[in-house]
Amino acid sequence: MAHAAGEHGHGQEYRHGQGDGLDAEIARRRAALVREPPYTAAGAGHAAGLGSALLARFRRGHDPVDLDEAVQHLRAAVAATPRAEDAAVPRLVLLCEALERAARRTGSAAPLTEAVQLLDDALDARPAHHPDRAVLLLKGTQALIDRYAFESRPDVLDLAITRGRAAAAAATADDPVNEGAARGILGSALHDRYQRTHRTADLDEAVTLLERAAALATGGNRATATAELARCLLTRARTTRHTGDVDHAARVLRAALDRPPAGGWSRSAAHLLLAELGKAMVRRHERTGGNEALEAARQVTQAALDLLPAQHPGRPAAVANLGSVLERAHRETGDPAPLEQAVGLYRHALAQLPDAGPPRRYFLDGLGYGLRTLYDAYGDPADLHESIGLLRQAAAAFPEDDPDQMATRYSLVQALRAEHQRTGDRSALREAAGVAAAAVAVRTASVGRRIEALAAQGHVRAGLKDWPGAADSLRQAVALVPRLATRDRLLMDQLHDLGDTSGLPSAAAACALNARRPERALELLEHGRGVVLSRRLTARGGLAPLWQADPELAREYVRLRRAFDPPQPAARPDLATPPGRTQPAPAGAPSGPGAPRPEDREAEWGALLRRIRALPGLAGFLVPATAAELLADAGPDPVVLVVPSWYRCDALLLRNGRLDVLRLPRLTFRAAVDRAAVLQEATEAAHDPAVGVRERLAAQQTVAGVLDWLWHTTVHPVLKRLRLDAAPAPGTARPRLWWCPTGPMALLPLHAAAPAEDGGRRWLRAPRSDGGALDRVVSSYTPSVEALRRVRSRPPADPATASSCVVAMGRTGDGHAPLPSAAAEAALAAAALPAATVAADDAARRDRVIGLLAHATHAHFACHAVDDPGRPAESRLLTAGHRERPLTVADISALGLEHAELAFLSACSTARGAARLADESVHITGAFLLAGFRHVVGTLWQVDDTASLEITRLFYEGTRSSRPVGAGPTGAGPTGAGAAPYALHEAVRALRDRYPRTPTLWAAHTHTGA
Repeated sequence: MAHAAGEHGHGQEYRHGQGDGLDAEIARRRAALVREPPYTAAGAGHAAGLGSALLARFRRGHDPVDLDEAVQHLRAAVAATPRAEDAAVPRLVLLCEALERAARRTGSAAPLTEAVQLLDDALDARPAHHPDRAVLLLKGTQALIDRYAFESRPDVLDLAITRGRAAAAAATADDPVNEGAARGILGSALHDRYQRTHRTADLDEAVTLLERAAALATGGNRATATAELARCLLTRARTTRHTGDVDHAARVLRAALDRPPAGGWSRSAAHLLLAELGKAMVRRHERTGGNEALEAARQVTQAALDLLPAQHPGRPAAVANLGSVLERAHRETGDPAPLEQAVGLYRHALAQLPDAGPPRRYFLDGLGYGLRTLYDAYGDPADLHESIGLLRQAAAAFPEDDPDQMATRYSLVQALRAEHQRTGDRSALREAAGVAAAAVAVRTASVGRRIEALAAQGHVRAGLKDWPGAADSLRQAVALVPRLATRDRLLMDQLHDLGDTSGLPSAAAACALNARRPERALELLEHGRGVVLSRRLTARGGLAPLWQADPELAREYVRLRRAFDPPQPAARPDLATPPGRTQPAPAGAPSGPGAPRPEDREAEWGALLRRIRALPGLAGFLVPATAAELLADAGPDPVVLVVPSWYRCDALLLRNGRLDVLRLPRLTFRAAVDRAAVLQEATEAAHDPAVGVRERLAAQQTVAGVLDWLWHTTVHPVLKRLRLDAAPAPGTARPRLWWCPTGPMALLPLHAAAPAEDGGRRWLRAPRSDGGALDRVVSSYTPSVEALRRVRSRPPADPATASSCVVAMGRTGDGHAPLPSAAAEAALAAAALPAATVAADDAARRDRVIGLLAHATHAHFACHAVDDPGRPAESRLLTAGHRERPLTVADISALGLEHAELAFLSACSTARGAARLADESVHITGAFLLAGFRHVVGTLWQVDDTASLEITRLFYEGTRSSRPVGAGPTGAGPTGAGAAPYALHEAVRALRDRYPRTPTLWAAHTHTGA
């Protein structure tokens, strides 16, 4: 963030004018220097005036000859001026500005080293309260920041911040120009340090300083301070999907453009503001999607470029910025034309740069990545080879611990892997392994980048068939995944970053299996999946042991769970104010001067857990389970983890304390992804009133085909290994089985898998009524083995205090179809559940429902639901007034109930989440599990109103029976919530037998939990 000394009010030897007047002044000063040598007092003045005029002409025309001569004459002037003279500091400031510009032009840090030394000497010669110290400290801070940009030395940056604080302290309130400049430069330095250390306090302080700097600055400095404020806000926005900081940055930039100083903005100042506004529009597009923001970014970025003359030193960056926007347009649309334009712009920008200097590596990276993308589009090996060469140069140009190198190294790894795939050359993979190893060693990188580097290293090692090495790299990556879900971040941000790790635990487990480490594979699957769930589930065995051991710590635990685990901002993400400013605190969160800063939440939580674990008998409180612990709890009812990956597909079978690995050769990861997509399309078509009868029949056939595929690739092999592949004899109990599917398999109805019969005619195709999973086992689901352990270990609710919340929305409005059966469902549920309170239609508003759930042990919802793949935490049950106050996944998961038993969700798609978050169970069913319910009945797709009523009737009949059909004919079976899996199983079987050729009516319902 450069502040010209003359604009600070410290004077220049010559205030340049326009056109011939400047040239005339240069000629006059040259003639004067012939008469007066520069070592005399008069000559020093003429040398300073000539240097000032030449520097002014360089600012206009960017002729390097003018700059070189300006440095020469200003050096002479400074050397000949006694330090006590009033002109000494203005001349030194001018020289330092010229040296800073010379460093940027040549790509050498030597001029900056000279500037820092000159300023240090001048400071040493002045006492503590000398009036010149403020401007010297100010200019010294700027020189150190510029020097850091070249050398990336943390000690240089720390010194810049120290000098900046001293400059801010020395700037008096009656000198607002210097005060604003000092705050702006200090904010810039803190911004730079945040980029290296990721200390949130530095970035927040930078924003505060720059807001004040922008308010105090005048002229071009206001544009500079405003642009740097916008940069800080956009940097802070990188860590969140929230749009608050992005929108704030756009507002301050637009306000500056709309309110120029008298005489208008200079071209350079207007360019600076427009360039940052273009970046803000790109960030807005990243969060909201659509072409509107992206097209606005293109127009603004083009306008910023058009303001710069051909020789302007900022033009290469402006050209590259436009290329970046066009490259993003290609990613959005798939059209290769913008990508070709982007590559051409990157080439042009790179050609305009000096041969050395800090910026060059970023331009090399941009062109290299663009060419790599162009190779993906057209497959030309020349593009790939050039990309690899450019990315090699860029990676080699970064200092050893610079976190910015991570993206470049990742791009190079991907390009080298593409070269290996194209040619089979293993040397490309070996080079990629070295590049990834160098990235892994960068400890200053963010957690997300470190995970990305470790994952890349693991996949490269897997390509080299180094399975132990691959498993170790991926194990380290998985170990970092929970750090993406820290309590100082909004749930939307946690989920976004966790979605970026989709498939990582399964790949890690596959590599561990190839390395013959099945127990390690189990641990990797457990520790890398269900991260949000594992952080929010109640401790195994409940909180009773903690209350008994230390009631005070138990109260503190409950307080922090409620206060520091906010699921969402209070307002809608795209309307909320910037985080950390005036955003409303979540309900129950502490506020005021004594409240902990957001970045302290995770530290406070960690300190509390250490205190709890120090108590006798509580050393394992919320500690991730080991494979041995998971297996120790494995009883006779099997738990089956289905693990598809690119390397291999398996089922891990846990039963009777043993772990058995079953290879699934007919299952592939790609097929699982495709079947999940096909199933979603078919189930939507089957319930779409606009679709014709023939298309609906075809959709049912498609669903039957998916069930057939599941049976042959996965379910039947599993049941055969478990010796459960034969249907039980009539009148005997069906065994329980828990499915724990991972990745795309979590979107598929394993419980309903069945071989298809077609009777010789395709339209007769249907699941066989005696040949599928429904006829062999009572299936339940669990998002993880540890989640099942914790739910099983909790004591059941006291029947004497049980109560129920029943919600029925027969009329939802807003274009949603009426649900005529909702009232009948509510009546059935209310009759079957204990102490039921029914909230129907207008009485079923969000706040009332949450209030009822907060004290309920049982719940039943008969309503519409919306699953939101783009914002899974915003998936919601449609209660009354849902547009203004929706009942979301975030609301439900935050309830934190201790003795909840059963939730029956008779609504559409409550157990279906976003594909990239399949391992996190972020859907409405998962939210009720998070809230504390031991049994949750949900649905994988849209359900029919009449069929739902029938399943509800059969279900509650089963839970009231002392001997549910699925539990066998002898002895008393479980009743109430304990009978839920058996009752649902028999209800689904009954509908299956009634409508065998319409699987969408009965295969959607699932049981999750104990």
